[in-house]
Amino acid sequence: MFQSILQTSPAGSGWSIGAWTILIGCLSAIPAALIGVFLCLRRMSLLADAISHAVLPGIAIAFLVSGQVSGLPIVVGAVIAAFLTTTLTRIMNSSGKVNEQAGIGVVFTTLFALGVMLISIAAENVDLDPGCILYGAIEFVPLDTVTFNSFEFPRSMLPQGLAAIITGVFIVLFFKELKLCSFDSGLADSMGFHPSRLDIILLVLTSTVTVFSFEAVGSILVIVLLVAPASAALLMSDKLEVAMPLAVLFGCLSSISGYFAALSTNTSVAGMIAISAGVIIMATWLFSPGHGEIANIIRRLKLRLSIATDDLLAAYFRRQFSQKDLSISFENPKLRSRFWRTLAQHRAIRKGWLASESNQGNPSMYLTDQGLELAKSIVRSHRLWESFLHQDFQLPEDHLHEPAELAEHFLGPDLQTQLSFQLEKPNIDPHGSQIP
Repeated sequence: MFQSILQTSPAGSGWSIGAWTILIGCLSAIPAALIGVFLCLRRMSLLADAISHAVLPGIAIAFLVSGQVSGLPIVVGAVIAAFLTTTLTRIMNSSGKVNEQAGIGVVFTTLFALGVMLISIAAENVDLDPGCILYGAIEFVPLDTVTFNSFEFPRSMLPQGLAAIITGVFIVLFFKELKLCSFDSGLADSMGFHPSRLDIILLVLTSTVTVFSFEAVGSILVIVLLVAPASAALLMSDKLEVAMPLAVLFGCLSSISGYFAALSTNTSVAGMIAISAGVIIMATWLFSPGHGEIANIIRRLKLRLSIATDDLLAAYFRRQFSQKDLSISFENPKLRSRFWRTLAQHRAIRKGWLASESNQGNPSMYLTDQGLELAKSIVRSHRLWESFLHQDFQLPEDHLHEPAELAEHFLGPDLQTQLSFQLEKPNIDPHGSQIP
């Protein structure tokens, strides 16, 4: 069914419904993505979810008053309902007795249920379907057209274009304030920018964008476009100037890929746009070079290998200067794994910290001059930290080794020098071992 609809063309436009559908989806995504970046940064994305649902009672009441199912009365009613949601939530939160999440949950569900009830009872014989409001019917929107200078285009593009313009102008005019309030609200407040007032303006703008978009894409898809592209962009970049165009790109990409996926599967365009946005955010969550899970796993593995290499060098140092046989098994639990011990050894050889020699026909490893200095620094860090914990925190000797094992990898030469001075340059650690 959807394939035949999307391939038709309204009279006089020259564009297929599919092309208009893509354009409307992108036009909805642009302001939502821009606002969504600041909502996510300020941890207000859940409030956007509440606003997008709580417009239902405003729509129903506006219909009861005006008898219209579209136009200015519906927009005004929805904006009032959205503003009421924000106000009630802030009142409950400011009382100090209900936290913000609980306040949002109470206000959102109450107004949403009221809206569904009003629409179901008062408008059951009118084309005001709760399902369309929730899920949208973006593929049918291009059929409702207006004509300007003999050019026919979907009527919903007018409010959506207005929302995009208002959003763009607001961000350009208040970008400095938005950026400062998003990253350091305390500093912004001390400079007189009043973050709470900016929050109210931002939420009113969110309400406006939500209302202007829900007729075309439904409230569920508005939530997706507000949150998913912005979240994906913030995973990809920590720079706001980069994240904002990325959010717009991801929003438009969701609309385009969702349309073609719906066309190929003969299903709902709005649903496929939401799925496409979900796929994009999952992909960025996995593959983002800065914050992606795969990048985090690689960083953790590299850190573990680096620590294992340090422990290996320290083990060789201790055995070398205690005259113990290097062929005995390593006591360090991190080196009991043959896999990590082998990787650490290969890394140390590649870095030039370990080298091999023949000892009575059997190859053995020894520390190079560079490796000896590094191993000496690691052991020095360990024994200084043990001395510090024993002297300043009065930890017993049998409780010193494990915390020192953790800290030894992160004490550079400067901190070693500071510890040595604070401890009055000790030569022996609490266990009686020489401090290098």
